[in-house]
Amino acid sequence: MISLEKSDIFRVLVSLIHAGLKKSRCSSDDILPTASYTDKTPITVGGLEADSIELLSLAGAVSRMFCLHESGIEDYLLRYKTLGDWVEIVHQGMSREKIVFSTSGSTGSPKFCTHSWQNIEREIAGHARIFANSRRIVAAVAAHHIYGFLFTAALPRYMNLPVCDYCSSQQKLMPGDLIVSFPLYWQYLNDIISHFPEDCCGVTSTSPCKPDLIRSLIFKRLCRMTEIYGSSETGGVGLRHDHTQPYQLFSYLKKDAICLMDEMIWEDDTHFYPVRRKDGAVQIGGVNVFPDAVAQKISTHPSVKECGIRLIGNENDSRLKAFIVLSDGISYSPETRRAISEWLYTHLSAPERPVSLTFGAAIPRNDMGKEQDWEI
Repeated sequence: MISLEKSDIFRVLVSLIHAGLKKSRCSSDDILPTASYTDKTPITVGGLEADSIELLSLAGAVSRMFCLHESGIEDYLLRYKTLGDWVEIVHQGMSREKIVFSTSGSTGSPKFCTHSWQNIEREIAGHARIFANSRRIVAAVAAHHIYGFLFTAALPRYMNLPVCDYCSSQQKLMPGDLIVSFPLYWQYLNDIISHFPEDCCGVTSTSPCKPDLIRSLIFKRLCRMTEIYGSSETGGVGLRHDHTQPYQLFSYLKKDAICLMDEMIWEDDTHFYPVRRKDGAVQIGGVNVFPDAVAQKISTHPSVKECGIRLIGNENDSRLKAFIVLSDGISYSPETRRAISEWLYTHLSAPERPVSLTFGAAIPRNDMGKEQDWEI
């Protein structure tokens, strides 16, 4: 089994804790930047300022991910409250058989997906062969979700490679770097980088990557872009190095033995193209968002009678738009729009938050009574 060292656990906990606080507060404005976290950082007063409710939630998330209940030391997370303490507790008490990941959706009920360390190592061994010439892992993805964990915690440990965070290290890219990110951040890198150092390769996952973006990155001397297809439920399923070709199923998997989250077009038993999700989720910035759940949440505002949500944009730049019907007795005014906009900012995460609001007497519907799109 891959044996995580304390530095690997620290990376994962920083990501998990920061995400938990951001979700709790619907903003990262008042959260200590991750680059400032150290072993001595208090989880509560004088550090991350987690209140009693947040502390219980964070401790629960850490315990669940690393199955600390199996060793009976999960309550230590409530006794010892520095980040270094938590790293030590996880290092001593984590399960040696399994690990649990949460789906990345910002809306809907998250699913908790258990993976055996044996399967984690099997996938990592395959990636290690593919990226054998890499000299360093550059992380631009959250380490507590399965994709980030595999490539920025487990893989560098398995290959004995250094790993650094691109956004916080202030280090320049170096020849032989393996850059791990997702389409929205790849677009950012494409905008700010004129050319990549020699032998730099990229990995992308979580949502489709535009062919034009991949072509632009290759034009800027990125040696190769590898697209990984998978999910929190399945782990990695397949990959491709050429965006014009289908994904190739990992050799140890069988087409009919895996339950996939997307509808597929199969060319044969080992090559496939993902088509669309089966659960109604859309991906915004690499995060699964459920439009119906967002609409229900907005409808809880006292001034909102009904809300419709639609997707706008394409692939990497997709966002949500909202059609709002005001409650009886509430008239539209600039002040009403501003009040609702401010409420959205404090109650929804960035991927959930509609970037366009349209107000009207009734949500547009077709002749069959089904909701239809509207112009903005």
